[in-house]
Amino acid sequence: MRTSQGLTRNCRLLHSISMLLFLTLLAASIAGELLLTLRPVWSFRRTAALVCLMTLSFACAGLLAGYMNVWTALLVLTGMYRAFNLARVMEDRVHEQYARHVVRRSAVWLGGVQTIVSIGFVTFDGLPADLLPAMYGLAVLQLLIAGLLAWSALRQLRVTAPGYRAGAAVHTEKFNDRTLPSVTLAIPAHDEDTQMEVCLTAALASDYPKLEIVVFDDCSHDRTPEIIRAYAHDGVRFIGGREPDSGWLAKNQAYERLQREASGSLILFCGVDVRLEPASIRQLVTAALRRRKTMLSILPQNPLARTVPLVQAMRYYWEMVPPRRLFNRPPVLSS
Repeated sequence: MRTSQGLTRNCRLLHSISMLLFLTLLAASIAGELLLTLRPVWSFRRTAALVCLMTLSFACAGLLAGYMNVWTALLVLTGMYRAFNLARVMEDRVHEQYARHVVRRSAVWLGGVQTIVSIGFVTFDGLPADLLPAMYGLAVLQLLIAGLLAWSALRQLRVTAPGYRAGAAVHTEKFNDRTLPSVTLAIPAHDEDTQMEVCLTAALASDYPKLEIVVFDDCSHDRTPEIIRAYAHDGVRFIGGREPDSGWLAKNQAYERLQREASGSLILFCGVDVRLEPASIRQLVTAALRRRKTMLSILPQNPLARTVPLVQAMRYYWEMVPPRRLFNRPPVLSS
């Protein structure tokens, strides 16, 4: 009997020690991510981010394997977003000042959530029976919020559909090729030799009658400039870039330069990874004219959102689901 009680105590002690070990590793990954934003550490960001990512992954895996409950599920879910953020740092395709700001902000918010969940985990270590009514109430509240967000998303999709009519807000006049305004398709590019040719081929297949295509090469180190110049005989205009000025994000400066070089009445900013269909530009322009709008915010379809539903689609969810129209803020994507 004493032996059995001793084993039980030892198991509980081992359980507590291992739990605290994984939570300590989780806290260490949060601290490491915050330290990553300091300028001396930022010089070694790829190595530091990799260490943080490995520590985070080991902590979440250990908690999920040994202590499966509502707390660990929340920790792992939040950890997935932190892992995605660390992977962005390792990829190193974002302007340094902006990247450090984003890493710091996400580390504070996501790390704060994980810290609160960890406190709940240590305090309750499971889900006591007396918390069940509160959890049921929380579940009902979540269903109500989900219903409101679903309604908001469906309304957003409905009112932004090309054929949507809202009384006098939409006009039905016809637009022929002569009355259509000129359009500049403005494309910023940086090391896009694998996508550039496909993008320009699709753009040149457009049926829009008054189209100018301008491509800004943002200091590429591959064959991107050569590919762009190869389309000069098709009317594609090449603009060479330079390193971004102090205080500018690289893509923002590229857009500003494209805006100054454009000669069209309307400018369509387009990422290299976007594939335009022949009728896309005509549909966008006529939709803007019928609605008497001077600007459209366009979200291209993303096929990766279906194959990687959690990560790739989250940006779309964030832009489309909240009721942004109430705040007069349209959904936007960098593409």
